[in-house]
Amino acid sequence: MRHTNATGIAMLALLALWLSRGAPPQPEAMAVRARPDEFAVPRRNEQHAAEPSSRTVVTAPAPTGPGFDALLQQLVGLALRGHEEIARAATAPAEATDAEAFALFQRIRATVADVDDRALWALTALGAGDDLPTRVTRTLLGRFLDSALQRRQQAAAGARAGLVAYVDALLGLLVPERANAELVAALLTDQPYLGVEHEDALLQLTELAAHHPYLSGLVRPLLRTLWTNLQTSGTRSSGELQALAMLFKSDPNPTRRAAALETLLTAKDPRLVELVMAEVASSNDQASAIALAQVAAERLEAEHALVVMRRLAPVAGHRMTGPALTLGSRDAGAVRRCYEQLLGDGREPRLRADLVTGMGFNPGRDNLDLVEAAFELDPDVEVRQRALLALTGASGVAHGEPAVRAALANPTFTAHPAGLDVIVTALDNLARGGQMEAVGRLAPQIASRSDVGESTLGRLRALLAKTRPVELR
Repeated sequence: MRHTNATGIAMLALLALWLSRGAPPQPEAMAVRARPDEFAVPRRNEQHAAEPSSRTVVTAPAPTGPGFDALLQQLVGLALRGHEEIARAATAPAEATDAEAFALFQRIRATVADVDDRALWALTALGAGDDLPTRVTRTLLGRFLDSALQRRQQAAAGARAGLVAYVDALLGLLVPERANAELVAALLTDQPYLGVEHEDALLQLTELAAHHPYLSGLVRPLLRTLWTNLQTSGTRSSGELQALAMLFKSDPNPTRRAAALETLLTAKDPRLVELVMAEVASSNDQASAIALAQVAAERLEAEHALVVMRRLAPVAGHRMTGPALTLGSRDAGAVRRCYEQLLGDGREPRLRADLVTGMGFNPGRDNLDLVEAAFELDPDVEVRQRALLALTGASGVAHGEPAVRAALANPTFTAHPAGLDVIVTALDNLARGGQMEAVGRLAPQIASRSDVGESTLGRLRALLAKTRPVELR
């Protein structure tokens, strides 16, 4: 499965085992009605006069293929059973349940003729529940929908209408349920399914973002995906799309403007990148600066992404931790080189702190060596604080306790207004890593200090209450 559902797959190791197997679609066994009129299309919704435009959810009648609902419930039951088996570390039963669930999933795809319609209808009716069975159901339906999209994409050369209609129906689910919208956006973003037929619908959704704020973060990458697909397919030239993005870069609609800036930033034209950075800087748009730095970290070559991050950091309020983490996972070497250059020049301590975080939470020997060096040698105390948190939070690091002891012994570190609070957070990291004895040894040293504040002491007591009773003054 090409997308990640944080409320489903991440919680269910069982599903992760077999949903990621990526069994090939079976078009010959999966006859599906694909008439465009089966699904909803974008149109004005007179019931929402406050909104400039709207989309309806799926309006097709419930399909009549036998057995899907009952089989889906069986599949959900197996997933829940596997979840419980994993929770109690029953490995062999969990593996058996995994095999049974995957076989059932394959059987549903092969024997329920209208499975695509049924999955779409079931997601429409699912609602916004956040209990475990509902999350599991939504995740499973997403797998059926993903299969449907792949099959229609394969057939699109001769029968694109089926793909267009199905995608349009999915776009109709972006409102009003956020959980369904997040699933749909994950299915469509950075995939080839969106085409020119969906442009008007996406532009309408950018208008609805004013009334449904969650839409902005979902529609922006969808619009960028659409424009990328149009260029890839030859429907529009890069020049035409850049002209469109230039038109939208000053659009009063923030979602369209953000999508345009992302498109220009990732066009691999230095002049357009410079234009975007100048535009964001002149408008002092913090939200756009943060979002574009993240896009750069995800999509640009590391050296270029770092240039963007450095330029946008002041506008973003120096909130570059997310981009640094992303870039650290993609090209740790470039992040290390950038940190060393900034340290040698004595510049941009806030960005140095973010880069240290990006390295520390993407642990590798070279990264951790540099984080340890930053903890010992960087002249900025906030950089050293970040290094301490990275050293105590990175899995498998054996130097967490010595680093905390060194921080407690360093007057410059402890005299910082947040110094002792940061050390308590470092202890929390050790506790999360199972180093309870280390926490028990270090906590009294903090509690006995004359400069420890009551709020910090309260945090320390709360931490120990979750671990084991320790008497503090």
